[in-house]
Amino acid sequence: MVETAQLKQEMLYFVGLQCGDQPTVAKTQRKEIAMMEEELKVKDELMKKQERLVQEWRKELKDHSERHKTEPEIRKPHLTYKPHFKEPSSGSPKIEENMLTGGVVP
Repeated sequence: MVETAQLKQEMLYFVGLQCGDQPTVAKTQRKEIAMMEEELKVKDELMKKQERLVQEWRKELKDHSERHKTEPEIRKPHLTYKPHFKEPSSGSPKIEENMLTGGVVP
């Protein structure tokens, strides 16, 4: 019987050691809260960075629009083909010659 009691005590001791290694509910919740707080901190920093970028973009857009309001509008001439005809002595236009020279009449 002594051996059985001693064996029982040893079993309880080892079971107690196993249970002692497991974290308590409070410890587990504290770890989860700490992880959530860290995640929140990272996301807050990211949001602040993105807000700064948006503010910079708004400023650039405002400056760009003001610059366009104050600068005169410069338009490039549209390139259109206007054939130049040279009336030969025979009375018919030389279209082929003008097309080869790019519409420039010598």
